Order: sequence, then structure tokens, then C-alpha cells
Amino acid sequence: MATTQPSTSAALSALGEPFKSDFLCSPNEGNAAEVFGIDVVTITVGRKSKPFIVHKKLLCDPCEFFSKAFNSGFKEGKTGVIDFPDVDHDVMFAFCCWLYYDFKLPDSEEKASAASPYIERYLLPLFVFADRLCLNEFMNKLIDSLQDFQRKHKQHLCASLTRRIFEEVGPHSKLHMYFVADFATWEVMNDDLSSRFLWDFHKELNKNRDLDKTHYFFWKYHSRKLYLRGLYKMWRRNGSRSYGQCFCHTHGEGEICHFDYRV
Repeated sequence: MATTQPSTSAALSALGEPFKSDFLCSPNEGNAAEVFGIDVVTITVGRKSKPFIVHKKLLCDPCEFFSKAFNSGFKEGKTGVIDFPDVDHDVMFAFCCWLYYDFKLPDSEEKASAASPYIERYLLPLFVFADRLCLNEFMNKLIDSLQDFQRKHKQHLCASLTRRIFEEVGPHSKLHMYFVADFATWEVMNDDLSSRFLWDFHKELNKNRDLDKTHYFFWKYHSRKLYLRGLYKMWRRNGSRSYGQCFCHTHGEGEICHFDYRV
């Protein structure tokens, strides 16, 4: 069963050393006991079963999967432990950062040149994990962070990520659509195949039919180009040449976008 631990700081310290240079976090506000509760559970990840001690309430409130696991007669409910042998330590740490803090991608100049490795190492595995748990708000904030990063550095996504994106993320995923749209922007800007990026991407088109012109968003984007002669960029969240702040979000019935929480 879940154990009782009144100390919030003890559970936070059990998460280990934070990604000081990789994540920018701002603490949640409010009464700690009300937000966190006092019961904690353990999540183990990887082949070595690295443990993460997390407040049960904070974990279960936003996630039906964890709520059912820890509030039932299943083994996890009795032991207070759940195991994810296929989840990386860094992914779980970042997930815990989202639970306890406000998750963001790095926002520094020196990270700009390493955008693709960072996306491949952190954002994509995080998105796959969030999709697995049906955590819409987490997926939405990951895409928002990607938009923020691209908007600041004016940097398009690398074609080398294409294969992994479409192997691990379903064709109806908003991240799937985001990558297709970003490629469309590149094609509109270059308008030919002289760019090495476009050449690599078109090679991927031949391998991944989901990326071809059968994808509705691909056609929708180019029809706007033909009729409006405008350039829509996915990192634009507002304005006449954007698709709106929630276009790449996933919202369930009755869910309110986190942007609408802002006063």
C-alpha cells in the first residue's frame, strides 16, 4: 500500500539531481499538503529499476492510468510500486518535473545548435510516454515548448528525426501533424529541392507514405499557399498567419486549455 510521508522536501529530494542546464522550472504555488497530499508511491524505471518516490495525489489526480493502478486491488495498489522497465530515467525525471514544476524546454542560445539531439533524447520519448498515459495537458505543453524554442531560434526541425517520429508516434498524433506542417513551411520557403534538408525529407517521403500528399494537412497547407500566398509557421501561436494556439493541442471533452487558465 502507499506509505505516508509528511515531508514534501523528502519526496522531492528522492528524485535526484535536477537537469540544471536542461530544464527551466518554476515551483507550483499553494499549500503543499493540499497540492501534494501526504501519501507517496514509487515508480521504478529502466532495467535497473531506478526508483522515483512521488506523491500519490499529485500523480493520480491528472492521470486515470495511475489512479486506477494505485486505487485498486491490483498489485500496484497493494504494494504502492509500479514498474516501467522500458522507460528511461531521464524521461521519468522530466515527467516528475512536470508534476512538481512547470515543464519547459531549454531556453538558451547554446542549446539552439543541438535542437534535434535534444528533441530526440527528451521531447519525443516524453511525448510517447504522455501519449501512452493519455496525458493531454502534458502533451500540449511539450508541443508548446517546441513552438517556443522554434520561435526564439527560428529553427526548423531536422529531417533526420522523421523516421523515428513516424515509427513511434501515431498518424493521428498532433506531433505527427506538427512535423508535417514544419516540413511544408520549409518547402514553401525554398520552393525547390536545392536544400539538403528538403532532399533528405523527400527521401523519407518515399519510405513513409503517411508523409506523402495523402496527408490532409499537407494539402491544406499548400492550398493556402496557392490562394493566399501567405507563409504559415507552426511556431506562430497567434495572428493572421497562425493556426491558433490550440491547433496542435489535444483536448478531451470538457477539458480547458491551460492557456485559458491565465488571468
